[in-house]
Amino acid sequence: MKRTVQLLVLTTSLFAFTPRVDASCYLDCMERSGCFSGGMTTTPQLCGINNSHAMEMCNIQCRGQVDPSSFGAIAYSRSDKLWGFTYGQPDQATAEKLAVQYCVKQGGAKCLVAASFHDTCGAIAADGNVVAWGTDRTKYYAEQRAVAECTRIGGKACEAQASICSLPR
Repeated sequence: MKRTVQLLVLTTSLFAFTPRVDASCYLDCMERSGCFSGGMTTTPQLCGINNSHAMEMCNIQCRGQVDPSSFGAIAYSRSDKLWGFTYGQPDQATAEKLAVQYCVKQGGAKCLVAASFHDTCGAIAADGNVVAWGTDRTKYYAEQRAVAECTRIGGKACEAQASICSLPR
């Protein structure tokens, strides 16, 4: 029992002191990789499931480069069910503008900002024309809040569509 507690404290300490990643370096790296999309990737061998390989590579490449920017946003096209997102931006207006641009780049015809957030995680959930957002400390809980809000406002089969944290976590 004592050994388990020590291991837990050691593991927690390691995560607490992990250097933050510069968001602009990270965004540039993901864009260069071709994996930063908010949609399905065409290069799963490079990007991995949910872009996990590219994200890990960019986290390593940008480790130790601190950027205090922490605004994020998600734009969504209801008719096309496509989204774009951004994070690590210097202000809310820039985050929202880039999220809409990424949504349009994915093929969204009528992309609108569905959520914007600062120094936290955000998510959107949708069921047809019912779209809702949620925020929390983790993507998982932000998604749960978005689905709950979507259901609360009338969605019958709400599903999380996109989630991102304002800085890579």
